[in-house]
Amino acid sequence: MTQKLLIGIVFIVTLLFSVQSNSDAGNKGVVLGSKDAPIEVIEYMSLTCSHCAKFHNETFPFINENYIKTSKVRFEIRDFPLDGVAYRASIISHCISGENSEKYFGFIKYLFEQQKAWISSKDPIESLQKISAIAGLNKEDFKSCLGDKLISDRVLLSRKIGEDKYKIKSTPTLIINGKKYSGGLDEQAFKKVADKLINNKNWLE
Repeated sequence: MTQKLLIGIVFIVTLLFSVQSNSDAGNKGVVLGSKDAPIEVIEYMSLTCSHCAKFHNETFPFINENYIKTSKVRFEIRDFPLDGVAYRASIISHCISGENSEKYFGFIKYLFEQQKAWISSKDPIESLQKISAIAGLNKEDFKSCLGDKLISDRVLLSRKIGEDKYKIKSTPTLIINGKKYSGGLDEQAFKKVADKLINNKNWLE
């Protein structure tokens, strides 16, 4: 474990002790898809996680086209930042998108596509600021967002609830109709799980 990663983990753990778990805010993520979809997928992810980037760059487009847009899946993303950079990136993602889920998914899509470049730069936060500027967030608003306690507590509570309720230890982790799948799934693995759930529901009806 590198010193940089260790410092990031200590940073997150320290912040987690500063938030209270008596709020429901961390138990709600950002959602795409119909509320009436037969399958509910909750993904716990970290924006600096390479496996999360692989899932979003390779598997998520397949899920979106074949299951979300066809009202078969309600897909919810919840924050589980693994380090200080991911924590700040989560805050900025929520700040930029507000309550617009399409804008949120679009912004994190770009972050995952460009992940290697911005997290490996000399100053990842500065790189994050430049990306945010493309999305319309100026430097002053960027700084203001990072200091937004409501959003920062939401991000930290999301991680805390993930740990306490689902025993999340790594990202990405998917909760599909209540069952946990650690490490994400590729297209075929997701299709196998989703189609089985859909077929079982159709048979019961």
